[in-house]
Amino acid sequence: MRHGLTSKVAFITGGSRGIGFATAKALLQTGAKVAVVSRNPETLAEARAQLESLGEVEALALDIREPRQIESFVTRIRERFHRIDILVNNAGRAWGGHFIDQPLANIEEIIDVNVKGLLYTGQSRYVGG
Repeated sequence: MRHGLTSKVAFITGGSRGIGFATAKALLQTGAKVAVVSRNPETLAEARAQLESLGEVEALALDIREPRQIESFVTRIRERFHRIDILVNNAGRAWGGHFIDQPLANIEEIIDVNVKGLLYTGQSRYVGG
């Protein structure tokens, strides 16, 4: 079934599992093309293999905390698909247990991924325009 997304291009962070992977599958099934990133190359390779059976996929293991990595991948997406129509800023970190017991490094990682990574990915000079 097509829902007006045929030939649209979606960039999905955290696309190798969970909500990001399910979103990539759903978009591919509507006729969109997807570009997915994940920090974990192993889960990304497994996801890519499954997603490619549904449509056109570009995938890369990268860290959204690194603006240069994002910029490089966005260039790659634009070279292949010529544009980005949809951004699914899905990557995120969380912790278990009580906040008071979290080491400072965990708190900094969550801020870096969940705030800075989201902002870096959504910056217009990387994705928009």
